[in-house]
Amino acid sequence: MRVPVAHASMQFSDTREQMQVDAEKLFRRQRDREAWWMTGTEAGAGNPLGGILAAVGADYGYRVHRARDVWVAVARERIERGSWRVGYEHAIDASEGVGKHTDKGVGWASFESVDVGRVTVGCAHYLTKGRPGAPAPYRVNLEENRRLARVIGDWADEHGKGKALVFYQGDQNIVDRTSDTFLGQADLTTSWDELGKWQNTGHGNIDVLASYDRDGRVSARSVRALDDRKFFLHTDHFLVEGDFDVRRLAAGRR
Repeated sequence: MRVPVAHASMQFSDTREQMQVDAEKLFRRQRDREAWWMTGTEAGAGNPLGGILAAVGADYGYRVHRARDVWVAVARERIERGSWRVGYEHAIDASEGVGKHTDKGVGWASFESVDVGRVTVGCAHYLTKGRPGAPAPYRVNLEENRRLARVIGDWADEHGKGKALVFYQGDQNIVDRTSDTFLGQADLTTSWDELGKWQNTGHGNIDVLASYDRDGRVSARSVRALDDRKFFLHTDHFLVEGDFDVRRLAAGRR
């Protein structure tokens, strides 16, 4: 079955009005394309985006979980009653690394869905200036990003046991076209890599959709970045959309 998804890296410095407009546009579009979930960034404490996302998401039929600056929104119609779980796996303190940032880790939401069973979706936001193979000023945060990648890998392994499905989406701040943005620490493959196409997501090919390598029922069907000509947002990143093919579970096999 086709599972549409999306990721939107937002911008904390936008005005409240800009955030409101973008949130309305994002949730309206994902509702209309029947996306199962959307993830995003830049909703940390100190700006109104988290509250805006929760309110607008509810209006459009999505349940929103925010953890530090990242968020996961899942269509309520996909969540079986009583199955919703959320969490945050910490990796980097706000005081660590170079540059101003919030704590970093994996924010995640998990739910049971008819036909496919347990699904867990995570999101993270890597530090800038943490790129492997880059000149020294652009890799000063590489060890912190490597630590975050290890946390992502451990999180995926924990939630991907048995027949449970795991998906990850985020702003890697590492170019996926030329590097393994999981830094060898996670059994995850981006849709860009799986499909052999790499589009600019606003600052190069740095925003990703990914699936867990051990989920034999999952394959990437499509992925695309919608630049400002195709779908304008006030943020400096482009909306990333995609579809996964997920094989249904046989009756009674959860």
